[in-house]
Amino acid sequence: MPMISYDESISDVSVTENAIVRAKFSIDEEMYQSLVSGALKVQSVMKTQDGWEWNQAAKMPELTQESVTADGSSYSFLAEFAYSGVKEGALKGIYFRLAGVGPKGKVTVSDVKVSNVEKGEAPLPEADPTVVDDFESAQLGTDGGWEQESGWQYANGLTRKVVSYAGSQMLELGLDYTGCGGYTWSEAKIKKNFAEGIDVSAYNRLTFTLIAPKEFSGFKTKVFGKNSDSEEVIIEKEGVVETTDLGDGMVKADVTVSFSPNAEKLTDLTIGIVGVSTTFVGNVYLDDIRLSQYNAAADFVDITSVPQAGTVADTSKMPATVTLSDANATTETKALYAYLTGLSESDEVLFGHQNDTHKHVTGRSGVYSDTKDVTGSISGIVGIDSLSLTGAELGMDNVDDAIAETVKISKEAAAEGAILTLSTHMPNMSDSKIKATPDASRPYDFSACDFSESKNLSNNCSKEVLPGGKYNAQFCAYLDILADYANGLGDIPVLFRPFHENTGGWFWWGSATTDIETYNALFRYAHDYLTEEKGVHNFIYVYSPGGPIETESAYEKRYPGDEYVDIVAFDYYDDYNTYPATYSDDFMKGLAKTCQVVKSFGDKHGKIAAISETGVRVQKADGSDNEGILVKDNPIKGQNWYSKVNAIAKENGMPYFLVWANFSDTNFYVPYKYNDTKGQELINEFIDFYNESSTIFANGTNFYGNVDNSTVTNGNTNQNPGGYFTNVFSKDALVGAKSLYAYVKNANKVQFILANGENKVTLDAAVTGKNESSKAAKGNIYLAANSGVKAYKADVTEEDLAALGKTDVGTITLVADGKTLSTLSFVSFGQEKATLPANVIENFELYYGDDDYLNGTFTENSAAGCSSAFRLTDEKSGGTYGGAFDYTLKSSGPEVWTGRQKGLSVNDYSAYNALTMWVKPDGKGQKLVIQLVSNGEDFEAHLTDFVATSDAKYVTIPFDKLKGKNGGTFDPSNVTKFAVWCNSVDYVNGVDLNSTIVFDDIQCIKLTDKELEEAKSNPYYDKGYIVTDTSYVKETPSGNGDNGQNPGNGNGSGAVTTPTATPITTAPAADNTAAAKTKTGDTTPIVLWSIVAVISGSVAVVLIRRKKLPFSNRKIK
Repeated sequence: MPMISYDESISDVSVTENAIVRAKFSIDEEMYQSLVSGALKVQSVMKTQDGWEWNQAAKMPELTQESVTADGSSYSFLAEFAYSGVKEGALKGIYFRLAGVGPKGKVTVSDVKVSNVEKGEAPLPEADPTVVDDFESAQLGTDGGWEQESGWQYANGLTRKVVSYAGSQMLELGLDYTGCGGYTWSEAKIKKNFAEGIDVSAYNRLTFTLIAPKEFSGFKTKVFGKNSDSEEVIIEKEGVVETTDLGDGMVKADVTVSFSPNAEKLTDLTIGIVGVSTTFVGNVYLDDIRLSQYNAAADFVDITSVPQAGTVADTSKMPATVTLSDANATTETKALYAYLTGLSESDEVLFGHQNDTHKHVTGRSGVYSDTKDVTGSISGIVGIDSLSLTGAELGMDNVDDAIAETVKISKEAAAEGAILTLSTHMPNMSDSKIKATPDASRPYDFSACDFSESKNLSNNCSKEVLPGGKYNAQFCAYLDILADYANGLGDIPVLFRPFHENTGGWFWWGSATTDIETYNALFRYAHDYLTEEKGVHNFIYVYSPGGPIETESAYEKRYPGDEYVDIVAFDYYDDYNTYPATYSDDFMKGLAKTCQVVKSFGDKHGKIAAISETGVRVQKADGSDNEGILVKDNPIKGQNWYSKVNAIAKENGMPYFLVWANFSDTNFYVPYKYNDTKGQELINEFIDFYNESSTIFANGTNFYGNVDNSTVTNGNTNQNPGGYFTNVFSKDALVGAKSLYAYVKNANKVQFILANGENKVTLDAAVTGKNESSKAAKGNIYLAANSGVKAYKADVTEEDLAALGKTDVGTITLVADGKTLSTLSFVSFGQEKATLPANVIENFELYYGDDDYLNGTFTENSAAGCSSAFRLTDEKSGGTYGGAFDYTLKSSGPEVWTGRQKGLSVNDYSAYNALTMWVKPDGKGQKLVIQLVSNGEDFEAHLTDFVATSDAKYVTIPFDKLKGKNGGTFDPSNVTKFAVWCNSVDYVNGVDLNSTIVFDDIQCIKLTDKELEEAKSNPYYDKGYIVTDTSYVKETPSGNGDNGQNPGNGNGSGAVTTPTATPITTAPAADNTAAAKTKTGDTTPIVLWSIVAVISGSVAVVLIRRKKLPFSNRKIK
């Protein structure tokens, strides 16, 4: 019986009584063939303690042809040896004995791992805190040896001067974030070299103090330290900031950065001060940079669970035929879809993790995946984002290099068995950080763009990226990057998930700025461009709106169509927005319901259903954010969260779920190891989840080299029509003759049908050639000549418009071979649409009495069981309509909120300094949030105290009272969204609540210095707003000059000054309702007479109603 000695040089490892050994056995072709005549048994032996005591595993697994996995000409077998009654103590050696009759050949052992061990970790030697720099010995007026280093999205100056401040010498830093308001991460950096080096072998924490003006209190920090000789990185981490108010407009920030001790000396230290959506200019003061010790291990738990070999996926239920939206999908792509279909039938679920192999928390040597470090395998699905392709997530500024590196990362993950998925956080294509590079190989450079640019809601991006739009060239250049990545992977298929969470309003493709038909056009065009123009045939297209989802009709509302989607999925997070938080099963209930809805929808449409993105987000103790789970004190501890999600996915036939990335120890979604014996507090639950029989990680996918080349037929014969308009949109105005364009595939006859009630004009559209018009023309087609997708054109004439008659509620329908592909609604024929004055956000007068139109403008986002909607009402401050915000909050829990949001076409409110509105509260006292989005950051005012009353008042919010979620400064020159949110408060006590708050005349105004000073005595002022009985807005009848509320509107209207608003000087009194008054802000009212005939028998009664509509000369594309 031959014996293999694996290791006799083990040190500092002690084994416990129930140790487990795992190993990989590889055999050559000769051995594989000889196994036909008999099996080869494998025995494991350990020697322990100083006496080298013999310990033998009880069971001997067998090597047979059936038990090995073939990989080309090599074969491998994963074996596990469970011990009991081990003589506990120091591990001296591991041995394997092979026994059998007949087998012959070469056996190689690798990847030997021992579980249930105690790894010795030497405690830090005692060391007193040491000062790195406290500036006391530096000469006043000098820079103290600190230099400015090149910043990130910060190109301005940074002065450095040692000064005497608050009784101590500090380094005064003159910061200038001018022009940085659009960036959520503008990092000014200073650096100092310590020539002799600082010994950090006994330290694991660096701290320093920053004193700053309160207006800059939302800053972040980052520290980078290295040894310049070896280039060893010692510190690279964001600081934890704890802020104290010093009074007199200043705050003190104590910053802490944890790191691992290092034998290399610290020679170069860089401190970054990060501005968040700020234009701050001023001084901050740096002091007391120290090294110290911290017992970080106390925050972690002992690792007691033991990873097993992992489940191998059952591939026996793969169907022979699938239907994919790409008729030319590759063999491997069809096989992957069949594989996922089979998993859903086998009750097995792939675990996915974003950025699993190139982002991790642990700094342990040799670790590239927290998941693998914990379980022995990387995740079954590895997520990649387009931010890696453009360099942002890889720290690279060359796109071609970033693509090559991402392809390498992806191929390596696939080599370990992982299925790949690609998400996209595309920048708004109008963003100034996108640079034209006409002389380079790529026409545009996206390397300066990060996550924040995907939240830029300006400039109608979704419309303008379509063919003929202002930013189509940029969009195509970005799609080219995705195509280069896809094609660079060769035969590896990818689950491609573009334009996710579109039902929310935070991305430029979301519902706040992109209507349903435009979103569909965007998704369909990207699909056509990649498949037809770029020849990408290894993408499986995933549609993933945000959850929770209550009904199939809600899911279908923005669905791009069966011809463009392969997997129906959703993104849904378990959020805890208070600290400390208590566990609630509301998320699991909402997840189960959403899975049922989406699975049912998928079954009816012949699609796989999946959970495309999820995770737990817990509010941090300092209230800074809720990105990911905490190191300790999580509300989900002990709840087996991962196992519960897996069970819900399995019960609903969903073959995978994916959690978000591990970026740092303040932003992670999967537990990680602190050392060999300790880990984050959820680590044992995660290992138990990994060990479940239904859970598939990369080591058990069983796809590559097994079924990836299976013969699977694609049922898509490329015969179903599909298409979308490219240069006309819902709510557009056709005032004169215009050529309309659409992209359509698989059609013989294409028609554009224009309708105004019973009046209809049907236009037969004709294919337009690729070179018919210049690239600047609307509707130009860039698709290959042999493409199945064609551009169609039809001309709307003046005679057509006359036949239709004037209207603001017309429709345009795209029909192919009798099938309706798209219908645009609320289109104006023969007249411009009325628009709001530049300062008015909403007055509810432009919806033609149609609540659907209103709610298409104010889109919803709600927690499970909650809902909201606007409806037009005669409760108002003036004019014809007010907006009734009807909301439902279900029983209390960590996620009880709902809201409506509106994207803004007018973005510059810099001529004003306050937001005002008429509000009729409901007396329920729920948390009512008024929100404006500026430079991608949410700024809010909470009207909770006011809505506990019941009388209508005017509420005015000075811009400087708006609080940024990221601590930024509100920039009125770039406001892209307005929203109303309602959250539950603690005293809901589990009772469902249905109520209504009414709004009207929401507009920006310019308060005088006197008004602002007088407002300080308002009882609500310290809460961030002002409540008055009358409006600050002056009446503006025609012909008397400008009133200052609408500067630059050019309409020649004037003002008659009315008395200034009457502030409330005591607590709100009962029955003190603000009187209705004429709508203001509509600077040139037009009076129309609406005549309605009511017929009863032979008598006609004519009702005459006075209705006011605003006037504007602004054109709509």
